[in-house]
Amino acid sequence: MSMTVEHTVNPSPSLAGADPDQPVPFALTAAAEKPAERTVATLVAGVPTVITCPSWCVKNHAAETDVMCIEDVSHAGSETVLTVPTFGGGTEEALDVRLVQWPHCQRGRPYVSLRSPGEDCTDLTAAAASAFADQVIAHGVALRQLARQLAAVELLEDPGAGR
Repeated sequence: MSMTVEHTVNPSPSLAGADPDQPVPFALTAAAEKPAERTVATLVAGVPTVITCPSWCVKNHAAETDVMCIEDVSHAGSETVLTVPTFGGGTEEALDVRLVQWPHCQRGRPYVSLRSPGEDCTDLTAAAASAFADQVIAHGVALRQLARQLAAVELLEDPGAGR
């Protein structure tokens, strides 16, 4: 799956007057420290096994019944889901992301799992996830510009609608 979003992005009104060559200020909400790990008991091929679980893992390993070998053990973080409105007035999932790790496989490092409906997961490194987030933000900026453009058109068509 390949996605490319190309838009000219105008600065947000909240950043009006800001130097476009300077980074946007931000704050981290958590200290950049190695999070605490926990140990959990599970069954691997019917044998009780204790595994080390990263702090971000929300999986209930004790409830897993299909772990046939240690390579089947995986960790998964909380899922973040983007839903979109549908024609009938409902919503459907468009994209979900989470941290995932298969620690006993050849590539045992954590990654960002990105999945859209009907597609296999794509595993992203931190740099690739950051680049994709930039594309999503640019798409959101374009959507906001379209919403403002539509609001202006609606106001021209029905000047009383904006009141």
